[in-house]
Amino acid sequence: MANHGVLSAVLCHFDRAPDRPAVKDLDRALTRGELRAAAGRVAAGLRQKGVEPGDRVALLIGNSVDFVVAALGCLWAGPRSFRWRSPIQTFAARRSWRTAGPHR
Repeated sequence: MANHGVLSAVLCHFDRAPDRPAVKDLDRALTRGELRAAAGRVAAGLRQKGVEPGDRVALLIGNSVDFVVAALGCLWAGPRSFRWRSPIQTFAARRSWRTAGPHR
């Protein structure tokens, strides 16, 4: 496990009450213990694929339980994660920026 203050605090919080709800979206919900286990599997999978601390991992995931699991797994494994918007969102953002022009 990565030696990270935020991660350690989150995992300790999960361990104190593993049966309490942690995250929920329209399709599913996870308890703290389930979220901890799922994020641990993501972290192990990233390490197995050769991802190392400091590497960047893009997350192309909507607002969902899966995003929370993946982001926590990235934090656990050590790489930096960042959210990657869909092509439609990127197009809309670029168009908005071009229309607005530079800030003065």
